Amino acid sequence: MERTKGRQISYWILITLLFLGVKTSEAQNSTKGGLDNNNINETILRQKVEDGARVISTGVPVLLISPDSRAGSMGDVGAASTPDINSIHWNAAKLAFIEKQSGISFTYTPWLRDLVGDIDLSYLAGFYKINDRNAIGASLTYFSLGGIDFYDVNGESKGNFKPNELAFDMAYSMKLSEKFSASVTGRYIRSDLTQGQNSGTATTHAANAFGADLGLYFQDEIKSELKSSYAIGLQIANLGSKISYSEAIEKEFQPANLRLGGRYTMDFN
Repeated sequence: MERTKGRQISYWILITLLFLGVKTSEAQNSTKGGLDNNNINETILRQKVEDGARVISTGVPVLLISPDSRAGSMGDVGAASTPDINSIHWNAAKLAFIEKQSGISFTYTPWLRDLVGDIDLSYLAGFYKINDRNAIGASLTYFSLGGIDFYDVNGESKGNFKPNELAFDMAYSMKLSEKFSASVTGRYIRSDLTQGQNSGTATTHAANAFGADLGLYFQDEIKSELKSSYAIGLQIANLGSKISYSEAIEKEFQPANLRLGGRYTMDFN
């Protein structure tokens, strides 16, 4: 019996090696025509497009960067975390559950400081509770890419420029019940990466776009000896118009994002 099992295992190993050998041979044959990795990727991409696959590219990735240290230290979670001033970025529906009347916060982040010394992210946020059920909030995100030297195709300097991106948000949050709330956020985006420089024969300009977020939040207390609660949050972010830096370049989508999370909180003291 053991000898029979050993032969079966040997057969499977042999078949696997033959299969890998055939695949390796096919890969080698596909590159004999002088194609490098980039050409192979382009060929695969072109084939996918011809086969009906849709390739989606997005712009302004700064909208996905964590603007505050609290959420960033927890792995960019915030859809269902306890409500705070920076909730407008993660899930504005939480603003209606903040106990304080109003608040303001400013965060400055030296971005990739060990690699580049002049890239930074600034974030200003605030909120105001109209009453116990309604709250409004606003935030401003400013991302500076520092000084960048631009050159033309001949290698001649065209000057030093400072590309930047910003997003201004306004949110409205309302309690639909004592435990459930919803929110809507409007956003204006401006991305100036080229500083008006030409890209080949294409004239570039600062890109402008409008976006929106939708949020839902539910929280409730748990009856136990220790004070505890749980929450569930949902946010659909960055829905809106496409963004483009030139009329000759295809417009890109905003980085639409879906956040869904839960929280359990227990106070030991």
